[in-house]
Amino acid sequence: MGRLSGRNQRAPDGVAKKALLVMLQAYRAQYGFNGIYLLPVNLYGPGDNFDLQSSHVIPA
Repeated sequence: MGRLSGRNQRAPDGVAKKALLVMLQAYRAQYGFNGIYLLPVNLYGPGDNFDLQSSHVIPA
């Protein structure tokens, strides 16, 4: 499989994403479970907008 991203692949969030992917692939192979998983990546970043009226993400 290719690289997940240009970041350090040992970063905790990258390891968790990879583990979830591998687990789902194992369920598919062993039980025929055809599932998906959602990764809410890149929701926040530099210069993001947290205004209640115009933000692209529901504020906490």
